[in-house]
Amino acid sequence: MKVRASTGVLGAGGVLAAQSQGPANTKPRSMADMLSYAHHNGDMTPNRDRSLDADGQPRIYEPADPSLRSYDRAVWALSADGEPQGHVACVVLEMAWPRRIPWLWFVVVWPDGRRELPFEDYGPGWYALREIDAGVLDQHLPSVTVEQRFLWRRVSADKPGAPRRFALEKLSGEVAARRWDELALGNGDF
Repeated sequence: MKVRASTGVLGAGGVLAAQSQGPANTKPRSMADMLSYAHHNGDMTPNRDRSLDADGQPRIYEPADPSLRSYDRAVWALSADGEPQGHVACVVLEMAWPRRIPWLWFVVVWPDGRRELPFEDYGPGWYALREIDAGVLDQHLPSVTVEQRFLWRRVSADKPGAPRRFALEKLSGEVAARRWDELALGNGDF
């Protein structure tokens, strides 16, 4: 590990004390390095005001509709390379702990009617909602069920397909309500 040169600081009583400048442009590799890096730099992230997360995204996101009403029972059409691939549906619920905040739940429904496991999003980060507001969704292709033997039992599990970025188009109120019914969506899907 490279360490910047120590500088002498005149301490109380005229005693020369060493003051380390911390690691020089190196990422911490061990727990001791991380603690040292955090001690000398005040934080382990390059963004000291903590407004960005580790991926460089703002920690706080303001949704396109701050009231979130337009997301309740909303439906988006998924497409890839201009071809329809399925739908994404959303409901707005309320998280009661640690405090009452809106809680969005999404489910992907493929053209053959299969549904992926639902996923959630909540503020202040709203990471899934950021993508959806931008008109994209990073999701995987349809999951496939695989069977395996575990000890003496057969166990089946869903294996996600390959990752894919889908384009989204939000359906208008009447069309979304009709599609909600066509997809037979209910509270049990979220």
